[in-house]
Amino acid sequence: SGSAVGGLLAGYFTVYGQLQTWTPKLFLAPLRQNPPNKHVAVVWNFALVSVPIFLGAFIQSGIFQNHPGETTAKTVVIMIGVFVFAFIFAVNSAIHSYLVVKYADGNKVAINVGFYYMANAFGRLVGTIVSGALYSYVGSTVQGFAACFWASSAFVLVSTALELYIDDDAGGLLCGSISCIEDVENPSVAKE
Repeated sequence: SGSAVGGLLAGYFTVYGQLQTWTPKLFLAPLRQNPPNKHVAVVWNFALVSVPIFLGAFIQSGIFQNHPGETTAKTVVIMIGVFVFAFIFAVNSAIHSYLVVKYADGNKVAINVGFYYMANAFGRLVGTIVSGALYSYVGSTVQGFAACFWASSAFVLVSTALELYIDDDAGGLLCGSISCIEDVENPSVAKE
C-alpha cells in the first residue's frame, strides 16, 4: 500500500542520514581509518560493490528463477541486500563528503562542495535513466532487474578505479591494528 511504501522510504532516509553522522565514530574510528583518505574510500567502495554483484548473481541464479512460488523469500533476500547496500553507501557518502572538503582549495570550499553535490545529483539522474532503460529493454523483467545491479557494480568499480589516481597516500591504510598500506610520510609510525 501507499502508506507502507511511504513509511519504508521515510525510515530509509532517516536511517541513511543517521548512518552518515555516525560513520566517523562508529565505523572509521574503530578501524583506525579516521580521518579517511583515498585508501579508505577504495576499501569501502570494494565493500559496496560486493552487494550489487551478489544481488545480480542471485537474481540470475537458478535459485531465483526456478522457484516462482517463493516470492516472499526472494523479496526478503533482495530487501536485505538493498538495505545492506544503503548502509555501506551511507558510509561511503560520508567518506566522500569529508574528502571533498579535505581536497578543496582553501577559499573555494563552497564552490567545490557545490560541484560535488551537482555531480552527485547528475550521477543519480544518470543512474535512474540507465537503470530504467536496462529494466525496460534487457530481455525479461528478471534479466532487466539483474542488469540494474550489474550496472550499479560497474559504476562503483569505475568510481573505485578513479579514486586510485587521487594523490593522497598520507596516512596509509590501517585496518584496526594492522597496517595494510604503509604511511608514506611516517613509514615506521602507526596512527594512534
